Amino acid sequence: MLNFSHKDTSIVALIIMLMLCNEQTEHNVDITEAGISVLEAGSGYGIVLRRIAEKFPKSNFLGLELSRDAVEKGNMLAHKEGLKNIKFQEGDVGINHLIFMNI
Repeated sequence: MLNFSHKDTSIVALIIMLMLCNEQTEHNVDITEAGISVLEAGSGYGIVLRRIAEKFPKSNFLGLELSRDAVEKGNMLAHKEGLKNIKFQEGDVGINHLIFMNI
């Protein structure tokens, strides 16, 4: 199991953002312009996910977390930051969370 400290999260976020910036679909569509859906399991209150959602407003982000407190804090912070493309939800990863297009 991989474990990241808060220092590592900025590096992980940077790597993900660089991957998104360079990613194109097989039909040569820039996904940063078209938007994609991203699920982060074990998101906590979204330290990384909120920063990525801020940089990619055309994409949708779902943070899935077991802790109700973290989910409430993540949704509150996203609202406070004006992020309309991100949502935090309490739950465990399962087949029902693999389809999350309607954020």
